[in-house]
Parts: sequence; C-alpha cells; structure tokens
Amino acid sequence: MKFLTFKIAAKTFALPIEVVSEVTGDININPIPNATHDILGIMNIKGKIVSVIDMARVFEMSNVVPINLKSGVIILKIAEEMVGILVEEIGDVINIKEAEISPLKNVDHDLVHELMSGVYKSGYNSFIVLLDMKKLSEHKGFRHLNG
Repeated sequence: MKFLTFKIAAKTFALPIEVVSEVTGDININPIPNATHDILGIMNIKGKIVSVIDMARVFEMSNVVPINLKSGVIILKIAEEMVGILVEEIGDVINIKEAEISPLKNVDHDLVHELMSGVYKSGYNSFIVLLDMKKLSEHKGFRHLNG
C-alpha cells in the first residue's frame, strides 16, 4: 500500500495515497468569517473552491500549523468532495506492507489515537502514524463534507 507522509509538530503522519488528489506549496488561503476552529479558510484549486483545514488544530497539537518553506496543502478527495489540509511539512510517498502496520495497544486514547489506523516503524525509534480516512472524515472539521 502507498501512503503520503507529512509532519505536524515534528510528528510524522501518513494518508493512503488513493485519497490524495494533489499536493501544493501554494498556501494562498482566504479566511472565512465565523468558520469553525479547524477551518482556516478556502482556496482556489484549478477553478474549484476548496475548504482548508488546519491539521494541528484537528489534532489539538497547537493553535496553528507554523508555515515555512516546507509547508503545504494536501488536497484530499473525501466522499466525492475535495478538502485541503494544511501541514507543516510534506514528506514522501512510501510503500508499506500490511504486515508492517501495527495497532497501538495500551496507550492513552487522545484524539490522534482515535483517528489512526495503526503505526509503521520507519527506523530505529522512529514511527509514522497512519490515519484512518473514515474516522478522519467523521471528525468535526470534516463533517461538512458528509452532507
């Protein structure tokens, strides 16, 4: 299985590549007045208006993703809708075999753990959190896509 990696607050996450429509370093996000806490605003992607969600806020890791030269927006296709997620750093596409994915057991059930499908050990003492797209799409920041 292929996954796209990205970082938020120095932690590495990954999404299944099949939900990724595109990746852009253009972070021209227009704020929306009175939007929910997780939604930063909207952006124009090839003539389509796309909501952009701040993943640091979704994961309750910080107030906002710090924008730097490695930051970007990953455009996802969820339930026939497109949504952008702002991430601190866009990583690589990696191959992970099903047997290499481990569930987390005996850990605190914070929001990140509730939205994950497992972890992949990517090196000595280095892990990538694999996100569960079904659970993520049901999170409050993504709910507007489901109806």
